[in-house]
Amino acid sequence: MNKTRGFTIIEAIVVVSIFNVLMFALIAMLLNIFQAPKAETAAINQIDQARAVSNKFITEIRSAISCAGGASPIESATDNQVIFCIDSRRLDINPQLDIDKIRYYVTGSVLYKGVTSPSFNGSGYVYTSAEQIKAVLSNLDTISNDPIFYYYSNTYDGSGNPMPQPITAMASVQFIKISLPIVKQKLNPASSEEKLAGWSYRKKITIDTANVDTDLTYFPLYVKIANDAEIGSSAQSDGDDIRFTLADGTTLLDYEKESWVGGGGNPVTANFWVKVPVISGSTDTDIYVYYGNIDAEDDQDAINVWNGNFASVWHLKETGSATVGDYKDSTNNANNSTSTISQPVVTSSGKIAMAENFSSQYILVPHSNSIATSNVSVSLWVKTSDLVGDRVMLSKGTGANRSYWFYENNGLRFYMRNASSSNIPEGSIANNNWHYVVGTFDGTNLRIYLDGVAQGSPLSASSVSDSGENLGINAYGNGSYSGGVKVLDEVRISNTARSAQWIKFEYYNMNEADAELNFSTEETVEAGSFIEQAMKNTFTITAGATIRSLRSANGLGQ
Repeated sequence: MNKTRGFTIIEAIVVVSIFNVLMFALIAMLLNIFQAPKAETAAINQIDQARAVSNKFITEIRSAISCAGGASPIESATDNQVIFCIDSRRLDINPQLDIDKIRYYVTGSVLYKGVTSPSFNGSGYVYTSAEQIKAVLSNLDTISNDPIFYYYSNTYDGSGNPMPQPITAMASVQFIKISLPIVKQKLNPASSEEKLAGWSYRKKITIDTANVDTDLTYFPLYVKIANDAEIGSSAQSDGDDIRFTLADGTTLLDYEKESWVGGGGNPVTANFWVKVPVISGSTDTDIYVYYGNIDAEDDQDAINVWNGNFASVWHLKETGSATVGDYKDSTNNANNSTSTISQPVVTSSGKIAMAENFSSQYILVPHSNSIATSNVSVSLWVKTSDLVGDRVMLSKGTGANRSYWFYENNGLRFYMRNASSSNIPEGSIANNNWHYVVGTFDGTNLRIYLDGVAQGSPLSASSVSDSGENLGINAYGNGSYSGGVKVLDEVRISNTARSAQWIKFEYYNMNEADAELNFSTEETVEAGSFIEQAMKNTFTITAGATIRSLRSANGLGQ
């Protein structure tokens, strides 16, 4: 059997054209490389990346085979999308299950690659599993709307027109060419503004100072991205390339990604927590969100977002399975849940992404010194169904051994051992609506807040006494339950009494993220700036390959 893997005559012609294009690109860049080494290096890297993508595409097209249960290697062939199948060589017992479906497609200025693996449904092979999508090349010049993919039949000899669209006879496609128009870095006058190297786009996020009454330090800012098509067009499908910086554009900020939906060409809805060193109480504060880096890996660091005075942070986004650690604490204290018999029902209708819907269910957290604190703040979002009777929302301990306790009783109450309870009257709370409640104790005074506003006068209390019992969410520390239906989200315990100013902005930031944070229009991140030269700013990487399994015996095949 002939196993030669060399180029066909047609492919050799295309390779020569690629060489000429690259030589033009490199000579053009050398004309001003001394004036702008950073920008030219970025342009060279972009061309190298395009060449690597085209080489990968060629390799896959040359080895294309019929899809599992299908007749032709090519399933779809359009100007900006091609779908074909290859042998993934996973060495499955059934070779048909090794045949993956590959999809290259362009959305906006980004080239994506999707991979779908087959399964057997009892009567045949189907491609119904979730497609794994990855951005492979960004910054394409698609303004001219020229095709990315061209298709040729077995009569193609290196010249002539491609097959006309739409292509209906997939079996007649034998040669495929990919054309990648790369936008060279924009040629602008010099600028002193710093930007994060390696990323293609960014947006400025301005924090409105209207509800920031004083400077807040190391604040975990809630950043909500709501159905953003621009970010979705260029960000990775898993959001791993998202980064946040200070206003200087380069100082990275710690962040946690609570949820992400979209990307890979689809609008993004996502929820992040970003630790900002200082949010000014006197002037608007700016940060940046960067995206559009196909090589970036996930860099979130929840532990450093919630360090300092945070003892526990439960986002309550998990689906419980009655195993230890189901419900996660985002802090370094790892106050995760114990095994429970009855788990709450996770709901997508949380205050921040997901939440837990409680009726007779509860979550228990083992005792630790990190949540047995002398000074304390306890906060949570709650949606009540009614406020009748003594119904616990959170309790550290049980009965007379409770250290602190949030509960319903004709209103909402925060109780400390060795003190009476501080109360939010029932008339202040609208059932079936989200409310943010916070209880604090500073070693002397007990306070309670509703939706960012202190309620009543502080109550005097002596120091907290802790019995070492578990903490319960919607139950006492021993797991006993007191009734009621409620939805809880974002439960936090801090080992300090948060200030009224801190609590106020927490409420507005989480309740009105769309109003508190203003996103700018998308900015293109340039890898450098230099004097404009009279040269073309777009280089096209062109490559093509013959599908070996369809190669005809016309003298051009070997």
